[in-house]
Order: sequence, then structure tokens, then C-alpha cells
Amino acid sequence: MEALGWQQVCALKHNAAEVTKWRSKATGMQMVVAHMEAPLVEGYFVLATEAESHDGCPHTLEHLIFMGSEDFPVKGMLDQLANRSFAQGTNAWTATDHTCYTITTAGSEGFLRMLPTYVDHILYPNLSDAAFMTEVHHVTEKGESQGVVYCEMQARENTASSKVYRATDESLWAGSNYIWETGGIMADIRALDNATVSKYHRDFYRPNNLCIVVTGGVSPLQLAEALQPMVSKITSKGGLESILQHGRPWQSPVPPLKGSVEKCVPFAAESEEDGAMLDVSWRGPLWREQQQRGDIICLLQYLTKSAVSPVRKAMVDCANPVANSVYARTTEYQTTGITLVFNGIKTSNLDSVEPQLLEVLSQVAKEGIDMQRMRDVIRALKRSHLELYESSPSYAYAQAAITHFLNAEWDGTETEVLQREIDLTGFLDSAVAHEESYWIGILRRWLLDAPRVCIRGKPSKSEGDELTQQEKDRIAKLCEDLGPDRLTELKAKAEAAVQATEGGMLDGLEERFPVPSISSISFIPITTVRPHEAGSGEAGAGAAALQAVSPEPLPFWIQFDDVKSEFLELQVLMDSQGLDPELRTYLQLYEEILFELPIQREGLSLTREETVAKLHAESIRHESCLGISGGTFFPGTFPSLCSVGLKFEKDEWALAIQWLADLLWHTRFDAESVRIGATRLLDGIPRQKREAQKVCSALLSNLSFNPTTNVNLCNYVKQAAFLTKVKGQLDTNPKAVIDQLEALRTALTQAARLRVQCIGKLADIAPCKAAWLKFLPEGQRAGGVQLPNREPECMQGLCTGVPGTGRVAGVAGTESSYLMQSGPALTSFLSPDYPACLVAIEYLTALEGPFWMRLRGMGLTYSYSLYMNVVQGLGYFILAKSTNVAKALKEAVSIIEGFTKDSKQLDRQEVEGAKSAVVSMLVDRCSTIEATAKQSLLNCLKQVPADFQAIVLARVEAVTIADVTAAMVKYVAPLFDVAHTTAAVTCNPSKVQETIEQFQEMGRTLQEVNPDECLA
Repeated sequence: MEALGWQQVCALKHNAAEVTKWRSKATGMQMVVAHMEAPLVEGYFVLATEAESHDGCPHTLEHLIFMGSEDFPVKGMLDQLANRSFAQGTNAWTATDHTCYTITTAGSEGFLRMLPTYVDHILYPNLSDAAFMTEVHHVTEKGESQGVVYCEMQARENTASSKVYRATDESLWAGSNYIWETGGIMADIRALDNATVSKYHRDFYRPNNLCIVVTGGVSPLQLAEALQPMVSKITSKGGLESILQHGRPWQSPVPPLKGSVEKCVPFAAESEEDGAMLDVSWRGPLWREQQQRGDIICLLQYLTKSAVSPVRKAMVDCANPVANSVYARTTEYQTTGITLVFNGIKTSNLDSVEPQLLEVLSQVAKEGIDMQRMRDVIRALKRSHLELYESSPSYAYAQAAITHFLNAEWDGTETEVLQREIDLTGFLDSAVAHEESYWIGILRRWLLDAPRVCIRGKPSKSEGDELTQQEKDRIAKLCEDLGPDRLTELKAKAEAAVQATEGGMLDGLEERFPVPSISSISFIPITTVRPHEAGSGEAGAGAAALQAVSPEPLPFWIQFDDVKSEFLELQVLMDSQGLDPELRTYLQLYEEILFELPIQREGLSLTREETVAKLHAESIRHESCLGISGGTFFPGTFPSLCSVGLKFEKDEWALAIQWLADLLWHTRFDAESVRIGATRLLDGIPRQKREAQKVCSALLSNLSFNPTTNVNLCNYVKQAAFLTKVKGQLDTNPKAVIDQLEALRTALTQAARLRVQCIGKLADIAPCKAAWLKFLPEGQRAGGVQLPNREPECMQGLCTGVPGTGRVAGVAGTESSYLMQSGPALTSFLSPDYPACLVAIEYLTALEGPFWMRLRGMGLTYSYSLYMNVVQGLGYFILAKSTNVAKALKEAVSIIEGFTKDSKQLDRQEVEGAKSAVVSMLVDRCSTIEATAKQSLLNCLKQVPADFQAIVLARVEAVTIADVTAAMVKYVAPLFDVAHTTAAVTCNPSKVQETIEQFQEMGRTLQEVNPDECLA
């Protein structure tokens, strides 16, 4: 490394990773490497960026970097090359204090080839006027604003959370550059020009302001060798001496917050009665005060984390809640920030939330800290911290390295500071030793006695109408000022800009960037054993070990996944298929309260609060949802399954098994717990109603599926009526509700409805077989093995969508439009067409692919998605944050027809790139120990072999251009045909009629609906 001009700044060992930091002597560029065995190599290219206005310069540069560079002067070249390097393109984000560019590759070969190319784009981009017009902002012939950046911010600027967040920043960080919206405010973006952006690039995109963070199976020497051409280029350009004299951004101290601030911010909403929100913020310690930062995190967890935390107990999980959720957020700038966020507030309670919060905090300071629970909170934080480096190691190392680069002093103390930033266990061990007086002291110092900023977000019916009218008036005035001739000229200029920025492939790059071989990819080893299946898994030794403990078969379906983990995980899937719809209407409520119920069994009696406290103290993680990876009111994949997951330290199998049994069979439903859960769900519904994309999804599900499916029974409108009814019954006849929940539990937890997965080291798992034999209640242990018998989701006759139908709904508060369109598609993962479908979809949707160029590149939509939900047997096309959803859909149809009807040839290099990107996607699904184990269970649910990923990888590599074309014709094209699809659209209410007319021209009749009525 020294010979290549890289000086080691620090080195440390953490878990299985060797972490080193380096600085280029010639350029000042920094590099942090977390070298560890992993299937993926991940890169983060970080620059400290400081804004001085709301014009969005940091954000616009984040987009323009991808429009070509000195050595690769073609738009989209970076993403096309990434697609040929076992990556799914590239990505980036803009934060308040930095901009970060990312790439993830399967294996190191592609990453090392991409590294100098990426740096060339960052330091030497082509910042052309044409690129600025298409990617940032331009005016259409109708006087409307378009551009990718503008489209993104239009969708975000006036949302409730953005308005409250921005108001908080403007007051909390007054007098500093942390106040600016780095994404840009629409009015300021319209006034921005390319010259300003170019100057910003010169000021901040310097080699000595760039830190490259790399995690995975690649060494510092390999990275230094790959970067050598760029180091030579930087030094050959001259002027380095003056560049290196530039100081670091963010060196000006933040002026003190002189006094408390209170503001009320209106946001557009259809109802003014509920859905309000409130942020209360304080300044925290300096970033370099690491122990104090860690202590504040402990205190915030103590105050808000669970249903027994003082703030949540008094304000959320109680008989008369003022909000449906509260959580703590910390901001890690040079001076840190602390925020408590309350959502789901009834507007009549909005003014009382802050006083009540202060009263609760004062009561804690007066009555004292529960030191046992504080110690439990700290131990739980320590376990979660250790688990993060196993479940998401690249993310964990990258976040520590990024905050260190932005905030640490470069004074020779880097090793010690970086070590503490990566490994928080030292802070947490110190925190355990603190006395009660210490915790009360920091509560007073940082929260009770400190100035604060309180921002109330208040729903307003008139706000949306005013914003809509303001935009109409602005466009009308602009059209009047410009006149028809100038508008026509602007249209031609925009079209010319699109042509000027059309991508392509430079000659010779195919040879320089060959697609790597899949043989270079390594996977995380896993052995799967299912005792009820003869010869299951790869290792007879694993099954033999289980058999040796007890020859008696387990009387239910269970899967053991042997992985090299320092933790254990249990997941149970309970199948609700075939249960009475009335019972299944309780599923969302059941999942909501599962971990917050009293427990009663022989030898144990816990109140609701004791259950919550004990579970948080003993487990690392506990979660439940409908389907796999489902959300509230939106079940996930396999929506008939109720999922319950627990994670513990590796030597606590007996404890984990007992907890799972207690949660499934020994909890007791009581009116208070059920009421708290129902109220919390109800108070969260107004937020669902103002999220246009969620409304769109609910509308399409209502069109597509039988009304008695879990997807529709659990939609937020049906649940609003149901939960309101439940609360009423709890007042008049609580036994009726409790009896229904008991009936649901009894049906769900029958052995024949259970699938249990155990993840951990088999040597630790095997001795616990005896405990599993006693897992079921005694009445279910007899009668031999009881196995689930369910049909695949797509074979249940659940899809009831009528092709050609569609709905549109206006959603106050959104300035963008959303589309979801679906139709019949693949029904088996083992179909020989499945690999070709994956490649066809990636070809169309890849970064710098046809959709990217003609939908996003022309400013018609910010994002799009095309995918096959094989479980449902449906394919989906989605447009999100669109400025003109009908025009974007029409353009997408034109692209598809070009390949399927007009004999447009697929590009061979782009097909190769698509195949490479699909490989990256498949490897990413098994990139960590936890992900690999989850995929093992999914393979079973999908009814595919254990080595399905390897099989698909090999089949993807063999896909031909003819296969891709055939897949587009057979599976993709019908998803864009009105005659084969159903559709849902949400938009601003002022655009509903226009949208109906535009879709009518394309042959689809959209019915305008009120979601509260049609989803009921």
C-alpha cells in the first residue's frame, strides 16, 4: 500500500472483519475497508456536502453524476457497466450533511472493474445543459414543470412528514446550514441553473473530500491497485495544491438555541379531525462526545421503546391515548439532535401532547428511574447491536465509517474513535454502571431543562385546495408571460435535450467489461433438516444428531436450518386458510396485541406489563405480521399465513421455545389489552388514507381478489369499521370479542396449521429436540405427525379481477399520481419460462434501460416497477410519483409494443447486462446468514428444491435473446393490454377528471370512487 501512495490511518479487528482506514498521500482521498467473507461486495462513495439555500444543488448533483464522465462521455454508461458486473445498477442518496453513491456486486471481480469508472463519474462528470434539463428541470409546452429531480420533490415537498421535518430543521438548526432542504424546494429548483450546479461541484467534489467505504471479500491492496489509474489522472491534472488547501465542510460551529420554539404547520388532508402529528426536538451533545451520545440513546429507549416505557405507557398504550405511536430519532451532525415523533393524534388533542410529554418526563425525574428495567434496556441494546453486525454487517460498518468521516477529528485519534463508533459495547458496558442520579441528570440536562422545538402538524382540508389553486395560477401566469411561441420553443428545446442525452455503449467496452462467471460467487453455507421428511437436507449427520436425542418424531412440521450464527431464531407460520372470514377479520388485531397480553400457565403468571418487560429483557427481537414481510393493513407474500418470529442469544433455546409456546397458547385476552391495540390501529388509519400509493394498492387488491381474502379483510377501511365495532363491544359485551379471539387462536394453533423454523447451529439445536416434543399442548401431542396441507396461493381461485376494469380516486395532499396495473402471469417458480421472465423484466426496467430512458428520463415519472408475483399468479406494472401517469403508461405501452409487435431487436449487450443484474438480485436474497435461512423456508413454501437459487442462476446464465423475446410476448405484453388487466390510479382530486379522459383515450374506463366507500 505504501508503494502505491496510501498511508494507513488506522486498523482494527471487529468480529470476523478486518477494518482499515487509508489516506492517499497524493490526493487526500480516503478509503475505509471492512474485509470479511461475504457473497456481496458493497461500496459507498461519500462526500461531505453543505448547502447554502433550498435550491437542491446537492440533490441535483446526485442525479447528474450518472449522466456521463470525461472517460465515459455517454449518459447511463455507469449503470450499463454496473449491470455487466453482477450489480443491479447503482444508487445514491442525499442527506443534509453528505451525499453518498453506492454499488453492490456479487463477488469482487465486477466491483474492482467498476471502481475507477465510478470515481471518474464522481470527480469528472459531464454537467451538460441538456442533462440538466432532462434530469433536473424543464418547462413543457403547457407551462408545467418536469424533470426527474423536480418530479421527486413534487411528490415529497408538501407531505405531512416533510413539512413537519423541514419546519423542525429550520428552527432547531437556526443560524447554521443544517436548515436547508438539500433535496430542493420546487420554487428554488425552478430558478436553479446548470452554472450554479457546476460551481457547487467544483467546491465540494474534491478528492480530499471523498471517502470510499468498501465491505466484503476484497482487500485494501486490490482496491488501491484498481484506483491507481484515477490517482494518476487526478495528479496529472495539476492544481492539487490549491485543492488540498480547501478546508473540510461543516467546520462552523452551530449557534446555540436561544429559546424554545413552537409552530403549527398545516398539511393537506381530507379529514381535519384526526391524523395530526407532532415533533419535539432538542439539541444533543457534540458528536465527539461518544459516551454521552450512547447514554442518550439508552435513555430514549427507556422512555419510548415498549408498552411499559414511561412515555409510551402514558400517552400511547393506555385507555385514553393521545397518539397511536411515538418513537425517538437522533441526528448525528457535528452537534447532534434529539427528536420524539408522535403520530396518529386526534386534532382535538394536538395542543395537549407537548404539555403531557413534559409532565411525563418531569414525573420520571421526580419519581426516579426503574434501574432494573434500565439495565434490561441497555442489555437489549447491546444484544441488538451485536446482532446487527451479523444480520446487516455491510450496512453497520458503512454507517459507522460514514459518520466517522463526516464528524471525527483528523488528528491521529482515528483508530480509537472509529473503534468506539463500530463497537458500541464499551459505551453500553459503561452505561450499565451509571447510578440513578446520573440518568436523572441527563434527562434534566438534555430534555427537561433545555430549549426545545415543538412542531405541530395539523390536517387541513383547505390546504390541498390552496396548493392546487396556487399551482394552477402559477402555470397560467407563466404561460401568459412566455406566450405560445416561447412555449413551443421550450418544447423543442426539451425534445432536443432528450435526444442529446440518449445513452449508448462505447466501442470496446464489451471487451474491457466482460460479464464475470457465476462460478466466482460464493454462498453462505446452510444445511436444512426436516425430521418428518426422509432424507431431507444435505447432511445425514444433522438428521442423525436429532434422531440420537430422541427417536420419537416431532408431531408437527418443523425445519432446522444449520448456519454459523451467534444467535438463534424461531419462526412459526400459522395457516388461516379455510377459516371463517368473520374470524379472519380479527387477524390484524391478533397480530397487533400478541406480544402485549397477560400470560398464565403452571408456574408462571404475568400481567400485560410484565409480559412486555420480560420479553424485551430476554429477547433480541420479536415480530409478527400477516404473510411474509407484511405491514399493518397490508399482508405480505403468502397472506393466509400468520408469521411470528423470535430471536435470542444462541444458548437460550429452551427459553426461546418456552416463549413461543407461551405466546401461542398461554396468553390471555383481556378487554384492556384488546382495547389498547384496537385504539392504536384505529389512530393509525388517517395516515394510511393520505398516502396515495397505499390507497392505490388497496384499490387494486379490492378489484383483483375475492372480498374474503386476508388482503381485503385487512384493508384499512374494512378494519376501521371493524375496530370501531370491537371498541363498542368491549364497552358493552367484552366477552363476545374475547370469545372470538380465543376461537381464532384455537383454530390457528392446531398442529396441522403450523410450520416452525429453527435457525442456528445444529450442535446447539439438536439437544433441544426433547423440549420440542413438549411444545404442543398435551391434547395435540397424540396421533402422530400432523403436517400442513395447503394449495399454492394462486390455485385457490382468489383472483377475481375483471379485465378491462379500473378505478381512480383523488387523494388530498398528493401532487403526484400513482398507477398499479395487474394481470395473469406465471404460476410456478419451476416454470421453464421463469428465468427468461426475470431477464426480460430486468432488461426493460434496468437503470438506463428502456423504461428508465423514456419514462424517468423524460420526466414522466420518478419511479416504476414491473414484476411477477408468482405466489399470486399475477404480474404488476407500477408507476409512482408521476407527473403525468397516463402519458407515462402510454410511453411504456409503446416500448413493449416495439419489442413484441414492431420487431425491434433486443440489444445483445443489454441482454447480457440484464442477466448479470438478475444474478446480483438472486445473490442478494442470500447475502447474509439471516437472509439465507429465510430463503430456505421460502423455498419450501414456493415448493421448489433447497438449491433453487443455484438452479435459477445456472438457468439465467443459459437464457438467450430468443427466450427473452418470447417471455416479453407471452408474459410481459399482456400486462400492458387493457383487455387482460385491471388498474387503479390515485392522484390529486383536481386531476381526476383529466386522468379519466386520458385513460379513456387508451381504451380503459376508469370509475371514480371514494375509497372509504368502495373498500368497505
